[in-house]
Amino acid sequence: MVRPKTAATTRRRWRWLGLAAAVIAVATVAYLWAMSSRVAHGVRVADVGLGGLTRDAARQQLAARFQQYAKAPLALSYGDRRFEIAPRSPGRRLQRRRQR
Repeated sequence: MVRPKTAATTRRRWRWLGLAAAVIAVATVAYLWAMSSRVAHGVRVADVGLGGLTRDAARQQLAARFQQYAKAPLALSYGDRRFEIAPRSPGRRLQRRRQR
């Protein structure tokens, strides 16, 4: 036997639906607030996993990973010419040609 829908039944369903929506909204806001100072999960930079780390911890991870590159000379090539620039060599700056 199927019970006929009454106004009370419909109201009760809407209340449960509203309560479920409110719980989901509160949970979402709480999660976003908790993760606001962290790097999103799944983020990787040059095979360094940064997901879930704080911003400062992510910076430290990247600095440690790329420290070796800061000490190596930079090799540039243009056509058949090749140049090497030592890191932090005094008096050298990379300049960009102005476009007209």
